[in-house]
Formats: sequence, C-alpha cells, structure tokens
Amino acid sequence: MTAGVANWFDKRRASAMTIPGQTVTGADDVCLFAHFDRDDRVDDHVFCYLEALQTAGFRIVFVTASQISSSDRQRLAPVCDDVIARENRGLDFGSWSEAYRRHRGSIKGRLLLTNDSVYGPIGNLGLTLQRLLAVPADVYGLIECNLTAPHLQSWFLLLENRVAQGDVFAAVMSQPFAQMTKPDIVVAGEIELSRRLVAAGYRLRALSKAGSGGPLSRLFPIHPMHPLWREMIQGEGVPFLKVELLRDNPTAVADLVDVPAVVSSHAPDLVPMIERHQARTRRAHVAIEGSTLRRRGYRIRAWFARHEYRLMRSGRVTESYLAAAAFLLLAVPYRLVRGQRPDGRPWRRQRGADDKCNP
Repeated sequence: MTAGVANWFDKRRASAMTIPGQTVTGADDVCLFAHFDRDDRVDDHVFCYLEALQTAGFRIVFVTASQISSSDRQRLAPVCDDVIARENRGLDFGSWSEAYRRHRGSIKGRLLLTNDSVYGPIGNLGLTLQRLLAVPADVYGLIECNLTAPHLQSWFLLLENRVAQGDVFAAVMSQPFAQMTKPDIVVAGEIELSRRLVAAGYRLRALSKAGSGGPLSRLFPIHPMHPLWREMIQGEGVPFLKVELLRDNPTAVADLVDVPAVVSSHAPDLVPMIERHQARTRRAHVAIEGSTLRRRGYRIRAWFARHEYRLMRSGRVTESYLAAAAFLLLAVPYRLVRGQRPDGRPWRRQRGADDKCNP
C-alpha cells in the first residue's frame, strides 16, 4: 500500500458515432456522463461510479472523447442506455451538450451532469442524494465554489426537470464549446450556467457552500476539493476525490499519504482501483510555478483553510477571524515578495506589445 501511495506523487481523436439501437426510453432520471482517457480506456473506477449511478436509479448516456475498445463498449452495454463517441473538442461541456442535443426529448425526470474527473463514490451515493435533495431546490451540486464568481462545480450537477427542459439551460448547452479554449469553457459553461440560473430565479443548493468555512474562505477563495479533501469526505459528506489532486497535486497538498486509510474506511474496494489508475496515468513531477516559495505559500494557505474549517465547525467564530487576521499578516509580505497585491493581483499590469498608453 505504501509503495502504491508513493507512486501517486511521483491520440485525441474519435469519430462521432453511437451504438445502434440504444436510446434513453422510459427513463425518469438521466445522467450524462463525460469521459476522456489518454490511453483510450474506461478504467475500473469509472465502471464503479457508473454502477453506483445505475443503482441510484439513473439511466446513463456515456459520452467519450476517446477511441475506446470493443471490449469496453461491451462492458458498458449493461450499464448505459447509450454510448456516444465524439471528437475530443469542447471538454466535458462539449460532451454534455452533444448528449443533451440527442436526448433532451427523452428526459422525463431529473438530469445529472457528471464526469470521470473524480474517484468515487466513497460511500453510499444514494444516501448522498437523499441528503442533497432533503432541502427543495431547482439545481443541486455537491460543491459551491467562489473562485472567479460563486458557482456550483459542474462535475456533479443535478437539475430538476423544469430546469433541464428550460430555455436557460438549453441556451448554455447550445454554445459552441468545441471552438473555445479551456478557460473560456470554464467561464461560459460552469460559471455562466450558475449565474444565468440564479438570474432566472432558480434556487441553487450545494452540500458544501462557498465561504462556509469562515471569513478567510470568503476573502481568499480556494478549490475546496484539494486542501480540504478530507473535510469534504468526512465532514461535508461529499463522497468523491478529484483525480487531479492525486495525479498532479497542483496545490502541494501535504497529507495525501492518508488517502488510502480515509477511502478504505468508506469504500475499501475502491483503493486498489485508485492505485492502479494512478500507476497508469501519473505524470512526471509537475513543477509548481514559483518553485519553493509558491509551494510553501500553497501549504500555508491549506493549513489555514483546514484550521478555519475546524474552528467554524466547532462554533469558534471569533477565533476564525483571528486566524484570518494572522493569515493576512503572513500573506501581505509573501505577496510583496512575489510582486502582487494581498488579493493576488499584480501591482502593475505588464504592458503588452499592443498596449497604447503614455510613457
């Protein structure tokens, strides 16, 4: 086990087709599942997730941007109502929009958007859905994030039928994601979808709300599924781990050695699936921009995020404000060294070749 954990640190084409004769008929709740694998495989942990979704009552439309094998197609057949292969353009929103275009008329119940960017479920998905749906809303997500703007993260997004069949959602899904860059897709898809739904009067709900950790989380937003991965599973009841966290660890999270113990306490069969997938897909060490200084900055921010989370969970609100003040005392000189304002923006905008301004 230890050797496997240690390893965690250390063709993009497909023809547009669908398996003949497979359609979503008589379905109530439908899941559009976006998949991509650089080795053109459907991994065991993906099948684990698909089977949990099927058990939870979803009819699944599986959309892959890889050239998966015939054996994987055969293995998908009992689990999925439709398997669509498409060109690898537009990322997950490109896949979801294609599946939505084909199957919109067959969706009679709720619509779930999800993908293979997570390991899970780490526990009982059905119980998670019960908790999520316990408070009535129009759109449900597991994580609300404040990065860029408040929004529900799209890797697990559940829409009531009135939303899934509504004009707002249809308009977002009709955008030309295949022609966009990744940053544009994040804004036009994930962030803009939440903004438009709220503007239209829909109620959004998440198991883990942005800024619920306290003042520091509101002032300095983070991706909670990275530094707070343990708290998301054990405290917030979010039964997933991000693949990127274990594969790349882009924010230098220090306690990933504890992942197997945490996962095995809820889903022991998932641990070897994660280890095998990480062994196959792990990349060479991903250098963090800014080297040691930036890595230390990430770890300091992660420590404060976890500390603040625990203070808020225990009702020690005043102490959370003191912790935020302490972080600011550390953040200001750190940002100055890096040539940034305390909020992370550069002190001076670098002039480009096309900038027209007075000297």
